[in-house]
Amino acid sequence: MIVTVNDRAADAKAWGHTSAGPILRTVTISDQCPTCGGPRGVPERRPFYEDGFNYSVDCWNNPCGHIDLYPAVLAEASVTAS
Repeated sequence: MIVTVNDRAADAKAWGHTSAGPILRTVTISDQCPTCGGPRGVPERRPFYEDGFNYSVDCWNNPCGHIDLYPAVLAEASVTAS
């Protein structure tokens, strides 16, 4: 599935060097929960307002109850892209 998430690690590195706002990444990840292999939830775009910037990222709830944190999603996407 394709999702857009906030890359806070990249944002932290760029902090003080740019005022472009949050760094968003659109990545492809599995549609299965990495913890149990069950289905992931359906992504929904949600608006956020943070540090003077408006932006939208995808959020989803896995039916199994496992939580996908954005750093883990980005790591999964990096492994998938390699």
